[in-house]
Amino acid sequence: MQSIPISLRLDAATLNVLKEAAEAAQRTIAGHAADLIRVGLAQDTTPACGAPDEHPLVVEVASMFDEVAGPDVPAQREAALVLARVAAAGGAPAVSAVKELRVILAEVESLLAYGGAA
Repeated sequence: MQSIPISLRLDAATLNVLKEAAEAAQRTIAGHAADLIRVGLAQDTTPACGAPDEHPLVVEVASMFDEVAGPDVPAQREAALVLARVAAAGGAPAVSAVKELRVILAEVESLLAYGGAA
């Protein structure tokens, strides 16, 4: 498959989250972003969050973000949900997904602890 370069514009907060996640996964930012996009597109057929057959990890991750406010929260929520679905699916990709998900959830927990709740 031929790779085609693309360009993205991200706000500073989202870029920082992406950088941290790439570092945690020991990947380049571009390679990590490409993997997240691939996984997100592959997950297109998953049930809506909160559906009766949704994995409990995904439901829990979604509920954590209900209590947080901020301009980049929707993007972080979607990234966390993709990672939670990959983790719930198991297999080799789940290991990296869990590591990255922990980074995001630690940020959410610190926001909640310091009054960043909605």
